[in-house]
Amino acid sequence: AAALPGDSKVRSYYSGDAITYRDTVIAASTNSDSLEVFKLTGGELVKFVDVKPFDSRFNRYDSFYDVKLNEEGGRLYAYAISGFSLYKYDITSLTSADLVKKNTNTYWEWYNRVDKFGNDIVTISARGVKVYNSTLDVVDSYDIKNDVPYNIRSNNTNQYIFNIKNTEIEVFDRVSRSVVNRLQVNYRSGNGNRNLYFDSLDEAVYVVDDLSAKKIDFNSGAILGRFEHSGNPGYDATSIGNEYLYFS
Repeated sequence: AAALPGDSKVRSYYSGDAITYRDTVIAASTNSDSLEVFKLTGGELVKFVDVKPFDSRFNRYDSFYDVKLNEEGGRLYAYAISGFSLYKYDITSLTSADLVKKNTNTYWEWYNRVDKFGNDIVTISARGVKVYNSTLDVVDSYDIKNDVPYNIRSNNTNQYIFNIKNTEIEVFDRVSRSVVNRLQVNYRSGNGNRNLYFDSLDEAVYVVDDLSAKKIDFNSGAILGRFEHSGNPGYDATSIGNEYLYFS
């Protein structure tokens, strides 16, 4: 008799967020379609949250698509998106998740990402960037768009938003509400998922394109350093604030 094909439930974790809270490493992901949150205990990641959003209109469970962890007033929260909704969970206990609030927009804006720009929680969609307060009210918005929402980042700054496109990095100033600079890059492979690292102390942008990893002067656009690589295309460049740069 022929063997029936297996249906594996094992999925790879390739995106999410992590934070250190009360001397404990906390990691979160939505790659399984659920909001899963783990804590590092005894050298192992132990899952203490596994929840899916319930769609009461169709009486079924839906999927989460992205998550961002944030500490506020000594408490730890997980923000997650599903379709037209933004959820806020309190995970301070490190044992479970309590839903604080759910905000569903009424204008059919499908959220692609949830992130933290400076001190603000934001959602990113085909309609741009929306900024929220702690009670999930929209308090600001920016008309910044990209076919690849992954490429819209603040890189830990309160003032700037970086929008990475095929041939340039568009720098948007939140104070003046305008594009204040355009830095040139070379992505021959098209507009895939990209990220950069911004060092505000020396005002330099670190980015890797399909030709090299580059250190670019934020103000003039001059290339201050370069490392040629043969692993094109280039994707992400980052650092943890030390003397090292990491890129893929």
